[in-house]
Amino acid sequence: MQNIDLNHEILKLIKEQPEISERNIALALSISEDTVKTRIANLQDIREKKS
Repeated sequence: MQNIDLNHEILKLIKEQPEISERNIALALSISEDTVKTRIANLQDIREKKS
């Protein structure tokens, strides 16, 4: 799975289930929990901030 696709899938799971744990994300996507933690830490909010 490509990096951007993986980030998208992580965000999709979080949006669908805000209470989902990193462990459950890892299980759902068949990746390591460390990978999930790293991806989430590296994601940045790029939305425009309202003044």
